[in-house]
Amino acid sequence: MTLFRAGESGRVRSVNEVHDSDALAELARYGSPVDWSAHTMVTRHPLADEEDTLHRLQLNPSDCTTCDAYWVVRDRLVLVSIESCVDGPPIATFRSSAGRRSFYARTRRCPLSRATVEAVLTALNSWVDDNPDWFDRPETDEPIRVSERDLVEC
Repeated sequence: MTLFRAGESGRVRSVNEVHDSDALAELARYGSPVDWSAHTMVTRHPLADEEDTLHRLQLNPSDCTTCDAYWVVRDRLVLVSIESCVDGPPIATFRSSAGRRSFYARTRRCPLSRATVEAVLTALNSWVDDNPDWFDRPETDEPIRVSERDLVEC
């Protein structure tokens, strides 16, 4: 996987290690973590393969083109916004402002499914592991480019 290095590389805590209780308490404000992912997260939009939810909301799988997820990584709560755009170029960025961290990822994979979200978070977790100095900064002047490749295809 080719991701841009933003700072010194170093080994940090993995997504599967125990999380700080403050981050988990903050995550709980948004709902219960999903049971289908190796990542500790809550999604805020239905995904194309969540048939029961789509049926209840009267949506089609093709309507699932965006997903926001609250994700606990390295004992921090992070907002991840994923957008499906078959015409636009893929990109992933990171931003930190006032101690709040967020990622934005645009993929050509459409519609968005659980596997898509899982692939994006796995790629972002690799970037966090390789760039702890950038991830731990309370402020970034502008979005940091994580990748110009589709994270789902990496």
